[in-house]
Amino acid sequence: MTTTTRSRGVEAFEHVIINVLKLNKSSQLWKALEDDGFDTISDIATLTDSEINALKYGDVDTNGNITMKTVMKKQRKLLTHLLSWRDWTSRQLKEFDVDDWFRLISDDFNNFRENQLPDIVRGGLSISNTSSSLRRVKFNHLRNLSLRAMLIFRNSTDMCQNG
Repeated sequence: MTTTTRSRGVEAFEHVIINVLKLNKSSQLWKALEDDGFDTISDIATLTDSEINALKYGDVDTNGNITMKTVMKKQRKLLTHLLSWRDWTSRQLKEFDVDDWFRLISDDFNNFRENQLPDIVRGGLSISNTSSSLRRVKFNHLRNLSLRAMLIFRNSTDMCQNG
């Protein structure tokens, strides 16, 4: 298990918000987390649903007045789903550390949200089903990496033959 340094925790935080959730630093969620002093992955990994639903950010109008507004539901749900993914993955792997955050990519997260999460939320997914689902996610990820490597190799071979 990897020891998490503060800087690694900040990097993981930025990775999941920017690369996985596809939000930027001007998003409502980012502003709200920043306003509350959250800037590491462990800060958000321990948020409760009620804390997520209460997230507010400061919206500045043209006169410089700040109004506190609730983060839009879609962004709050993304964070809730991210933490559900973390819990689901931890149960499957029997452990979880900061490197697991870095292994998560947007496609795998969206696959989890579309295929596993609805069953988990409604109580219809058993542990044995989630184990096979995790294997399928890992297989698809490895297959995608292999396909990318083959394309790179093919392109480099073509360039050598044509060059």
